[in-house]
Amino acid sequence: MHGRLLHLLANHVFQHDPSGHGRHNLIYLCLPHGGNTYYFTVEQFDKGVTFRRCLGVVSATTVALPWPPANVTGTAISNVQIRLTWTAAQTGMSLASYRVFQEGSPSNLTELTAFRRDNHIVDPVTPGITHYYGVESANPDGHVSPKSVLAQVTTPN
Repeated sequence: MHGRLLHLLANHVFQHDPSGHGRHNLIYLCLPHGGNTYYFTVEQFDKGVTFRRCLGVVSATTVALPWPPANVTGTAISNVQIRLTWTAAQTGMSLASYRVFQEGSPSNLTELTAFRRDNHIVDPVTPGITHYYGVESANPDGHVSPKSVLAQVTTPN
């Protein structure tokens, strides 16, 4: 069995109600790694916790995300143009596009657009200030990597 066995004890996971219909309790988990299979057991207890029975084992496989591009660099090619380049992550996963983000502050990036190649010329940009860029990889299923390490470029006046 691959993955990690997480044992969840939830009192009254399936509980009978007076109408004759069952009531379901949902449990949401944040699982730490993509591309792994996790296994869960669900158990039912009576109110005194003297009787319990296993209702089953379920598994969930998390989605493996693409890796972010590496070596993101920017070069001012004029006072209003910046050339961005990056290296595609070598994950063995096919990539459909790259999403480029820009802003004058590293904490407030906004998406410019999506590109299918590993370079892009951004224009026009404001002369004489520092611009920050981050790039994400997207696979054909629409899953997106974390943002790359940010590149910063100062354009001349």
